[in-house]
Amino acid sequence: MSLFEQLPDIQYDLSDKSRQEIRQDLFRIYKDESLLDLSQAPQTTDPYISISHTTGRSGWVSHPRAIGFDIEKSDREIKKSVILRVSKAEELQSAPSPIALWVAKEAAFKSLWRSHQPQVISQIEVSGWSRINSNLFGFKYCNINDLAAASFGWVEIGDRFTLGIASAAP
Repeated sequence: MSLFEQLPDIQYDLSDKSRQEIRQDLFRIYKDESLLDLSQAPQTTDPYISISHTTGRSGWVSHPRAIGFDIEKSDREIKKSVILRVSKAEELQSAPSPIALWVAKEAAFKSLWRSHQPQVISQIEVSGWSRINSNLFGFKYCNINDLAAASFGWVEIGDRFTLGIASAAP
């Protein structure tokens, strides 16, 4: 079972394309010129779209509900001092790994649209980690200033890349 099988109606593409090439692909699919604007995150809501890239890998996801996506190299070193600036010690202790927590926070931040998105990523709390299989984990998250909007996501830890998807509550 993979990360992308967790959420019905999800569309996605993983590749090694540039940001501009991804935007051109999305424009060809969804016919929305705002998707060509590299200076802002996709603003479409029918469907919602999230984009991510790291060295050697990039991708996008789309879904009828607000969604966030992140990809990082699995061997990326995140200093403990850095992750503790955006997370609580309890979050780090309960996460499968520092990179899993980082990817979960990034995906969660991207999924919280407009009035639900906090000003800083440290205001997103990730908890309730559960193992689905050897490399796939579920988690819960919320904006600590808007606890009513608790949501869920998944992180897949691969040999080369760690992927995260977060789907905001309707």
